[in-house]
Amino acid sequence: MVEPNRISVHRALGAGLVADVLLWKNWRGGVAVLSSATTLWYLFERAGYNFLSFVANVILLLVVILFLWAKAANLLNRCFTSS
Repeated sequence: MVEPNRISVHRALGAGLVADVLLWKNWRGGVAVLSSATTLWYLFERAGYNFLSFVANVILLLVVILFLWAKAANLLNRCFTSS
């Protein structure tokens, strides 16, 4: 006999992509989340990396990628759309 007030865990978590990842129904997403969390834990706890320097390096990498993207668009005579 099922109680009418009971809901599944999947529905309680929102019944979407987040629920699929947390319940390992989408195993690639779960592996990506687990490996990202493990890498960040290693960087910050074991290697002694600072959060501020991590954020600064990520922003620097994004700026370099955008610069190279714009230069490649200019060299290939393609329109660089900036939104």
